[in-house]
Amino acid sequence: MGIFMFITFASANLITIGAMWYGLMSQYRYNNGMVLGVHIPPEHAEEPGVTEQVTNARRKMKRFHIINLILIMALSILCFFNTALYVVIWIVWIFAYIGAAIYFNAAMHRKLYDYKVAQGWLVEGQKKKVYIDTAVLTMTEKSAVPYRYHAVVILIEILCVLPFLCGKRPVFWE
Repeated sequence: MGIFMFITFASANLITIGAMWYGLMSQYRYNNGMVLGVHIPPEHAEEPGVTEQVTNARRKMKRFHIINLILIMALSILCFFNTALYVVIWIVWIFAYIGAAIYFNAAMHRKLYDYKVAQGWLVEGQKKKVYIDTAVLTMTEKSAVPYRYHAVVILIEILCVLPFLCGKRPVFWE
């Protein structure tokens, strides 16, 4: 049983880290006018400040993935001794790993964006306010979605809750 669990979790760990590596490391290439999710004008994409920050960020993220791969593969040996303990450790690790990966990616994005602002590369044509359906939208008094569509959803929700509010237990299958 231990060998089967080890192979199962080792495969899952390799797939998880490989998918995260592919998804996050693809942002470090200049593509569609962006690098690390920051719009950089094409004429400034190869400047030393940008390339230095992207190279440092790529190196740190690569190191993060490799350390996590070694750590979780070493911890996979625990499957041979106590599978339940390993599952608990794995669940904590996966949440920590994904949270830290997102945090590091956002921190690097923020750092590059601050560099862009400091260099004055903001393009006025890219500054466009997009109102979404929230309290901000209602303050502008212009709605992207007509209110009649909201009424349909609200009516369906009320119809679903009515049996519970009336005290009758709904019978779905008889």
